[in-house]
Order: sequence, then structure tokens, then C-alpha cells
Amino acid sequence: MGWEMLSSQGIELVNTITLCVSELMANTIEYAFPSATSLCVTLTITFSQDSSSISVEIEDDGASFTNFEMAVEAVRSAHDVPTLDDRGRGLYLVGNMCSDLFYVAKNEEDIPLNKTVLVYESVA
Repeated sequence: MGWEMLSSQGIELVNTITLCVSELMANTIEYAFPSATSLCVTLTITFSQDSSSISVEIEDDGASFTNFEMAVEAVRSAHDVPTLDDRGRGLYLVGNMCSDLFYVAKNEEDIPLNKTVLVYESVA
């Protein structure tokens, strides 16, 4: 059911969300679990009741990302991708392809998992 609802929003949005989720999942696996042999990552896609927004949550039980907001702000303010370091282009893409992007580290707000949230507004 969920995939049909997402597909009905248009292939461009589906491709955008797929790219962003792929990038964030790759970052989660690489940085939150650098030497792990097993990991727990949960992906949840939620549609607002009026279908005006889609929220994508990625939760993990790995190491927390420090200074996430500062990293996102830095890449959002970059005017030219080539000026970024060899790394960091993924957050540049994600930060500029969604309406909102935030991160809550586990135990920061009494939550047991790290949570990255992407929001896409006005998708109806």
C-alpha cells in the first residue's frame, strides 16, 4: 500500500527520496557501524493526512553523529559543490533536495535510537 501511495506522487519525487535515503543509509552504515558485524536500521515513510508532505525516518542503534546540524548548514550554504571536500557531497544533495532535514541523537531526548528525519512538503 505505501509504495503505491509514494509512486502516485510522481517518479521524480520517488527518485529524489530514493537517492536521499540511499545516501543516508550508506552514511549510517559507514559511520554509525564502522566495525560492526551486525546492525539495526529502521526506515519509516509516513504520509500526512492531507497528503501535503512525506516524512522519512531512519533510526539506528549505532554511534551518534556529532555536529549534524552544523554539517548540514555548511553544505546547504555551499554555493558550488566542487568547493566541498572530497567527502560531504551526499549531505549536500540530501540537504538541498528535501524541505527539512534534522537529526536527534539517541538519549538526547530520552530516545533509544538515533533518528534522522527528511521532510518533503507540498507533494500533493
